[in-house]
Amino acid sequence: MVKRLEKVEKQAAEVTDREPVAALPIPVQISQPILQLPPEINASAAPVASAETQPIPDPPSEDAADPDAFKARASAELDEFFDHLAKTSTTRTVQSDLQEAFGKLQLPQAPIPALDCRGSVCRAEFSKMDDALAHELLMKMTKIGWGGPMTAFITDGPQGAKSVRVFAASSGTPMPLPHG
Repeated sequence: MVKRLEKVEKQAAEVTDREPVAALPIPVQISQPILQLPPEINASAAPVASAETQPIPDPPSEDAADPDAFKARASAELDEFFDHLAKTSTTRTVQSDLQEAFGKLQLPQAPIPALDCRGSVCRAEFSKMDDALAHELLMKMTKIGWGGPMTAFITDGPQGAKSVRVFAASSGTPMPLPHG
């Protein structure tokens, strides 16, 4: 055992006594690109993030494949975020702007939403809708011209009625994204 240790120490000493050898370039020829990006994606414009700034993905949950469980969890997370906000001087402006945007829906049969705003974030609930109207409202929500972050989804109400829940924030206001 002692002889092996002496041999290892001698080899280590020889390695440190050598002069550094310049690395020779090794020519590499790639016949096919490793990653082919679609033409609409500009790879040079993609932001580069270090390992420190990239979020660690959550492990897949058992209810990830269940859209109803995801909607319930997302709704609860957004409600919790919203409940911690306080009314500010901009609240009335955001509420007025959102009501004006909802006026662009052009769905006369859609109910007037219950609207609650705090800070620069509003929560709206279009309730007691049938399935077709809820889906139509959800599709038209993308065309109201709202400039800030918005999320909208359909929830089940009592006796088969549907509701559309909307969370909207003014431009520049961060809003959490539900974890999926």
